Amino acid sequence: MKHYPVKSWFDSTIKEEFDKKDKQRRSKEEVKIFYPSSSYSTKSKIANIQLLNTMLSKGFDPEWYVVMHFNDGGKSKREEQRRIQPDEVKKDLWAVKRAIYTELYGKKWIKNKRRARSIWGIEYGQSSIKPHINLLIEDIPNSKFRFDWFLNKKLPEHKVKCLWKQSAHIEPCYYAEGNIKYITKESSFSNSTIIYELTDFIK
Repeated sequence: MKHYPVKSWFDSTIKEEFDKKDKQRRSKEEVKIFYPSSSYSTKSKIANIQLLNTMLSKGFDPEWYVVMHFNDGGKSKREEQRRIQPDEVKKDLWAVKRAIYTELYGKKWIKNKRRARSIWGIEYGQSSIKPHINLLIEDIPNSKFRFDWFLNKKLPEHKVKCLWKQSAHIEPCYYAEGNIKYITKESSFSNSTIIYELTDFIK
């Protein structure tokens, strides 16, 4: 019976093959880290739903569901670019929130501990350049009629420049869990949809 020499772990040919496969394995792992698959979107959506449902369990009681639409920036290239830059969208969204709460509670609204809490989100829908705002807000001191007038008339004409006029839609929030699932439906790696910096989380 013919015996063949046994190659040790340190044999150069084996080591080269091992290094090659190990490099390929680590390369695949790196791809998984920096280029998430569609499953990441599902996990992001589930995480957002769980987070917002926790708010409901802690007492968040939304009264109104509001949708408002950003304009396309008109003829301004600078404003057009603002619509697709997350940080700029958040700045505009903060201006919208500040204007709404100032209308509801006055200039010192941020110190008002009894003010209505709210959840803020951004979606793009079928457009890649014109986002719309999803807002869930608790009971407010204004009537729906006055709130509607403010959002559709006064807000876009005199308070902020980023919204379409007459674009706001308001409806009662009958089923909060359903609204939460709806406003997180586009949650993904590139767009969380929920703007955490503006949302009034309950500790």
